[in-house]
Amino acid sequence: MSAEIEFRTLLTDALQKRDRELLEDLLWQLAEQRRLYGLLREMEAGELARLAEVVGDETFGEFLAELEPSDAAEILERL
Repeated sequence: MSAEIEFRTLLTDALQKRDRELLEDLLWQLAEQRRLYGLLREMEAGELARLAEVVGDETFGEFLAELEPSDAAEILERL
């Protein structure tokens, strides 16, 4: 549980600082651990939009491609 809180805290901080490189690193780590969907699902719509803006549409699409199609569709609907 503390690892999830740590990732969430790091992600929130990177979003506020608009640190694209750190965001990408964190998201790839989550994808490798199969925890990306859970974190994205917990984010508010505004946070998701900011995340997509900071990492860029193409990169955000790469992360969504790591998810099951139905999970990716759910995230996209919230944007």
